[in-house]
Amino acid sequence: MPQPTNESSLEARLETAEQRIAKLEANLSGVKSASIISILIPIIDYIRRDNLPEDRKILLSLKEGELRQVHGEEHEELLRPSRRACSAYDVLGILLREVAPEIRQVIFENWGDSIVACFNAAERSGILALERSSNRNRWKNFEQLSRNVEECCKTG
Repeated sequence: MPQPTNESSLEARLETAEQRIAKLEANLSGVKSASIISILIPIIDYIRRDNLPEDRKILLSLKEGELRQVHGEEHEELLRPSRRACSAYDVLGILLREVAPEIRQVIFENWGDSIVACFNAAERSGILALERSSNRNRWKNFEQLSRNVEECCKTG
């Protein structure tokens, strides 16, 4: 026959259980942080890969309607890197759609200005209209990514 438990024994067991729960929560938090970092590193590597920083600079330097005003080799020298930058952000939009909000937040806080500025440059320069003349859905993920960053900044 079980003996009646005294209140101090119950309190001690409750305190032990609370300590175990706290340890489990700390372990889960550490695992979650490690998981976030393991996802963030390849995304950051992707953003900084190859000539992408230089491609972004070229896109950002484009003036209003510039791609419609230049022709020949000069047009290609501006168009190719600008397309690569827009395409990279389009892929980033796809990737970020599928990750945890904490990961999106890190990217938005650190690269959000660049994302929005590059999308605005794509619109301003005419590259977006040029690309959408043959594919109306071209870079829709980039556009949505830019909108998401703007929305996050408004509410954040």
